[in-house]
Amino acid sequence: LFCCSLFCFTSDPITLEQVSARRLNPLSSVYLTSLSLCFPRIQTPVAMGGLKEELPDKVPLPTFFLPVVLGVVFAGLLERGNVEGLLQGFLPSSAHPYCLVGLGVVALNFANSYLGGSVVNARVDHGVKLPNLYATKEMSKTAVEFNCIQRGHQNFFEGYASYVLGVYLTATLAGRPHTAGLLLTVIAILRVFYGILYRTNIQSRLGPFLLVAFALHTMLGYGGLMALSALGYKFIN
Repeated sequence: LFCCSLFCFTSDPITLEQVSARRLNPLSSVYLTSLSLCFPRIQTPVAMGGLKEELPDKVPLPTFFLPVVLGVVFAGLLERGNVEGLLQGFLPSSAHPYCLVGLGVVALNFANSYLGGSVVNARVDHGVKLPNLYATKEMSKTAVEFNCIQRGHQNFFEGYASYVLGVYLTATLAGRPHTAGLLLTVIAILRVFYGILYRTNIQSRLGPFLLVAFALHTMLGYGGLMALSALGYKFIN
């Protein structure tokens, strides 16, 4: 769905052969192909393990709404499939209604601790002293490697507020705590893989990033389902 939607807004797509030639994992290949379909001038060569990106002067506005629209669609599919009821069936009757949300919060904090600890150790290994947030080549010969580790942790914080909002929308307002907890746990696990892959090959991180975006916008999509009730469409009982 993601790739096909982006295909509608391009006239100069990159071929799958060109992407796969860069030795990416399948999810990263799909993600980079999607970006290239949407932004024909995007450049993705590996330079010291990194990406060089160049966006066109004007970006098609529908592109920015795609994650939101797809999030509402996926949230609707979860409702139609009664995922909340299925998760409830796997849990004992004594389970707290927000037990999976608790699991997700613990997992998210574990991910934060792991990524933060990786940055602390990387400072010692690469000789980057506080209060410098990122390293320059003058500070360390392996500045790019350190910056990849640091970026993996900082990117986690950039999405933190959205995770909190997503859980609030899904668990509290929509009344789907088990679904919210499951998606939050998935996000936490994928964030760890995102950080691990970022330090080895920047392009490899895009696979987990795409899945994180999918889980996050599905949670936020529950807000869209509630908004649609104002138009007479009732998706959430």
